[in-house]
Amino acid sequence: MIVVDADDTLWSTEQLYRSARDRAARHVESMALDPVEWTAVQERIDLELVESLGLSRERFPTACVRALEAVAELHGVEPRPEDLAVVREEACSVFRTPATLVDGVHGLVERLARIAPLVLLTSGDPGVQTARVAESGLEVFFADIVIVPRKTDDTFGELLGRHAASPRASWSVGNSLPSDINPALRSGMSAIWIPALVWSHELRETSPAPGRLFTLPTLAEAVALLESECGPGADS
Repeated sequence: MIVVDADDTLWSTEQLYRSARDRAARHVESMALDPVEWTAVQERIDLELVESLGLSRERFPTACVRALEAVAELHGVEPRPEDLAVVREEACSVFRTPATLVDGVHGLVERLARIAPLVLLTSGDPGVQTARVAESGLEVFFADIVIVPRKTDDTFGELLGRHAASPRASWSVGNSLPSDINPALRSGMSAIWIPALVWSHELRETSPAPGRLFTLPTLAEAVALLESECGPGADS
């Protein structure tokens, strides 16, 4: 079995969040408030809200609005309802904007599907992630598509059991150490880490767990490695 991450592995989403935050910061600046200060507060609140809101679609817009309220209060400014609405609208644009696909991703995923049963494992808001998968046109290549609130060791263990897959013969491919790589390694799988632009939540673990790990710069190189390791004629 090959388990593949979605966000920032098959398509780019972190840049969508950063662009939306930049646009909201420009509106904050138009209110004569410091956009750099607002951005720092927004990032802190966004991370704190993971505890209560998880990876739901409410977390990011809520963090943006609360950050404006906090910075405005600090400087004795009363934000108008329309200012709060603009900031929220910029934040919510993330969920309406199509994510940019990795170059050549359709051909790459098709090649992966020829090697072993392919599972798409993504975390986040079910509605948002379902729409992203549909927009990508990649669902036809996957034997299973799984959307979870958060990836854990148990998530990977359950997938292995569901597909009667041997951990030693299974792989996880993704961009996040704490979400895609370390839980898989702790489950006995091999992993390919493709480092990418991530937000602070995905930096909560910075060291890989023990296990068979490859670090590669692109999905194309990950596919080539898996074809070498697992494809027809491979020793493993």
